[in-house]
Amino acid sequence: MTASSVIEIIGPAGIGKSTLCKALLRCPNHNGQVRLLSVAQLLSIPRLKSPKLLHELLQRYLISNNNAEPSRLLFERRSPNSIIQDVSSEEWRRFIAICLDIASKDYRPSEDRLLGMGFIYNTIAARLFIDSRAGDGNFVLMDEPLGYRPSMFNPLEVVPSPMMEKYYEAVPLPGAIIYISGNVSTIVERVVKRKSTGHYAQRHKRLSEAEIREDTKWAAFLADYGVQVMKERGVAVLDVNAEDDLSINLEKSIAFINELQRTHYRP
Repeated sequence: MTASSVIEIIGPAGIGKSTLCKALLRCPNHNGQVRLLSVAQLLSIPRLKSPKLLHELLQRYLISNNNAEPSRLLFERRSPNSIIQDVSSEEWRRFIAICLDIASKDYRPSEDRLLGMGFIYNTIAARLFIDSRAGDGNFVLMDEPLGYRPSMFNPLEVVPSPMMEKYYEAVPLPGAIIYISGNVSTIVERVVKRKSTGHYAQRHKRLSEAEIREDTKWAAFLADYGVQVMKERGVAVLDVNAEDDLSINLEKSIAFINELQRTHYRP
């Protein structure tokens, strides 16, 4: 397994990433050699809990220039006893710099830039923390993964755009990926149904059904591209179909995780 203990669940918004993640966390049928946790569960472990933990960790990489906008953040080396000494610093520095560059582009709507910065301050910080504790003996499921970030890119961009290529060539790799794909019409139907009950991804908030369809087609292309690049970079990937019954995908995912534990994990 790579240095990361993260298993990313990747797929377009509304395809069932969180549903599969919750089902896996409830299921007792993995072999138990390591704990299977969500990000929230990991951070609720008493000895790890701290209100400012994630932001403080990220600030070890970034420092604001005279309280300027986040896009003006500069990198700063910290003391040798930093919690992140075990993380590949240059890899992370390069990746965060690319994310800041993408998120601060002037052509992006202000809400998109805000989503991009929120991703940098929260999801990236969580992964930094998890990777810094890769020897703790846990697998961590992320259904908001680094390896699939529609909010970082413009839906009008072709796939792959030069920015996407830079992003996926630099993204710090997870330990493994569960990739959920499916028919666009099925995904759109789910999204529209959820939206009618007030449960929707932020990116779908102001979109009509026709716009959701176009956005989902683009997001599916992006997910497929990102997963293919990470496969080429050596990440183990399990492909599951959103149109299969959840119990089938759950069984496949458990077998995949058990195999990861057996062949790659070293306590």
